[in-house]
Amino acid sequence: MAFNYQPILAILLLTFSNGAFAQALAQQSPRPPAAPVQAPTPANIMIATGDIDSTEARVVSELARLVNDGSGLRVIPMVGQGSIQNIGDLLRIRTMDAAIIQYDVLSQFKKNQKIKLIENKLQYITKLFSQEVHLLSKMQFTCLADLEGRKVNFGPRESGAALTAEIIFSANNIKVQPVYLDQIESLEKLKAGEIDAAFYVGGKPSRIFQGINYKDRVHFLDIDYTDQLQQDYLPGIMTNDDYPNLVAPDETVSTVAVSSVLVMAGHKSNSEQFRRIGAFAGKLFETIPKLKTDEYHEKWKEVNLASPISGWTRFPAAQAWIDANATRIAAAEANAAKVTAAAAGQTTLSAAGQNPEQVRAMLKQFLETQGTSAPGNREELFNQFVRWYEKQSQ
Repeated sequence: MAFNYQPILAILLLTFSNGAFAQALAQQSPRPPAAPVQAPTPANIMIATGDIDSTEARVVSELARLVNDGSGLRVIPMVGQGSIQNIGDLLRIRTMDAAIIQYDVLSQFKKNQKIKLIENKLQYITKLFSQEVHLLSKMQFTCLADLEGRKVNFGPRESGAALTAEIIFSANNIKVQPVYLDQIESLEKLKAGEIDAAFYVGGKPSRIFQGINYKDRVHFLDIDYTDQLQQDYLPGIMTNDDYPNLVAPDETVSTVAVSSVLVMAGHKSNSEQFRRIGAFAGKLFETIPKLKTDEYHEKWKEVNLASPISGWTRFPAAQAWIDANATRIAAAEANAAKVTAAAAGQTTLSAAGQNPEQVRAMLKQFLETQGTSAPGNREELFNQFVRWYEKQSQ
């Protein structure tokens, strides 16, 4: 019997044909699209500021707009609850990269060791600007001593402003009845006569006072720059240019000011976060000249990158940038000094009747007698004085 190969040949032919067809089909079918190439995720830097109306929040927002170029770095401002809370958050919350802290709060924490060896746990990136102490009271009170036994809002409990208020009233041997309200509520109660004064710390001009004026029968009180305050504070002034609805055109309010400091947690060394903060510090320092222009808040003009903070360690990456750019920083500061000196020299008489040479001599004598021995403090004070003098001479 002859074997019929035809069925087997048909099966083999069909199998081969199907395989060849499938292979050809696979070659002709379009390949699935490749996954899109994603841009690198920006390095986020979260910075805690003061309350939403604070100068701190405003300047960090300006920094964010300038730095956030969509490529390698993104600054995220975070509204905080004051310097004391910011210190605690900085040490506890790993995702928080930096915070703005009042210098007097840092000083008190170090003196009292509220957090043991805090000077080894925090490092500063740079000193920023001064924040003026504002003491707004009923019109009937004419000096700090008049507030003896009166109700004074210190700001939220455990806030930097509350600590500053305690220090200043203690330095002047004045006992008041402290209340602890947020600033908006305190101003409403001051207008209503339910409290006698409201204490606030913030860079002038502060938006917190936009809704109040002399028609509410309130005004700022002078705060003397006493010997007890000279270690942690600077003398400050507020004029009609700062608060046209609260300070008369021919009036100057004497007060004190405290430096604000950009701080990070030193325990984050040798980490990816540490590297990101180092990149941010370099970007910040490169951006400072732009921020000092009239397009941005005038408080940026007070920043002196080389200014040290005695007793505290600068973040190593920030210090390395300062060291590498020392000549450039010195040249920039010298040029800024020439510009301000030239501007002051263009005026023949000040509001008080002195010529510029007399005013500069008065300033030199003032600096020598105020106990501001730290070079950074002396330069910060000089910058404040020159800007005030220029405004008074216009």
